[in-house]
Amino acid sequence: MIAAALTGLKASDMVIDFWVNEQPELQGYGFSLWVVYLVWILLIIALYPVCSWFNRYKSNNRDKWWLSYF
Repeated sequence: MIAAALTGLKASDMVIDFWVNEQPELQGYGFSLWVVYLVWILLIIALYPVCSWFNRYKSNNRDKWWLSYF
């Protein structure tokens, strides 16, 4: 929904009732590949410290049984 708003589409344009390729409002919707890669890289960079912290937390708290489910 955020991506739709950034590209100038309304939220109602994202509600489709037939095949996506035939939806005239969605022609040209989306970002170029370099934008997708940039967002992907930024997400990896942002999530690395969180995952690293959780790895340390899980390693240091082996007595907590519920951590084995993550």
